[in-house]
Amino acid sequence: ESRIAVLRREVAAGAVSLEEELQEAIRQREELEGTLAELQQRWRDELDLVKEVNSARAGLEGLVGEGGSDNEDSLETRQDEFNRLLAELEELQGTKPLVEPFVAMLGL
Repeated sequence: ESRIAVLRREVAAGAVSLEEELQEAIRQREELEGTLAELQQRWRDELDLVKEVNSARAGLEGLVGEGGSDNEDSLETRQDEFNRLLAELEELQGTKPLVEPFVAMLGL
């Protein structure tokens, strides 16, 4: 931003040779702003999905803790939902996740 301001002052003062550099700086800034907006939206989407995954996991753990054969159908349904959410999250994240669904307690 400060580079653009300096270039604008220079161009306004008559440094016509810097006009192309100014336009390139503006183009780069706009590109970076677009990338930032995309990353922020993806982060929000991932965060929402991670919350759903963690909620499904908590429900699943609660059913497992209760035990009993009465819960088999419910347990299977919750497992399917948990796996579906995990698959959706993995697809959204690709190879570069912004939000991790589980935190390892290594070194604690």
